Amino acid sequence: MRRYIIASHGSLSKGIVDSASMIVGALGNVEYVSITPNDSQDSVKQQIEALIRLNGEDVETVVLTDLLGGSVTNTFLEYIPCQNLHVITGVNLPMALEILVSDEGENLQAVIQDSIEKGKAGIVYVNQLV
Repeated sequence: MRRYIIASHGSLSKGIVDSASMIVGALGNVEYVSITPNDSQDSVKQQIEALIRLNGEDVETVVLTDLLGGSVTNTFLEYIPCQNLHVITGVNLPMALEILVSDEGENLQAVIQDSIEKGKAGIVYVNQLV
């Protein structure tokens, strides 16, 4: 089984989940973490630990975060050695959609690589196209 967590500073993660749901319909096994300036590092860690505790040995969790080196990503990194956890930074909507609609039978490493490519391909200076 796969779970998905989208985590960000501010409401970006909630917005991505809401937008993805609008495009593809109801999403199962997707949660989000949104931290604010008022959240302490301890409260962020508690939120993340609560989500990680839901993992069983047969659960793969894919975490999409907003910023490499940011507090959200760094907190998830602490759990990689002891969990079946995959953390990808630089989340955008095309990347999230690619991962969220993938078939659980697909190789997860390939899905992650494909989603990164979709995310990159979605970054375009449109003025150069017209």
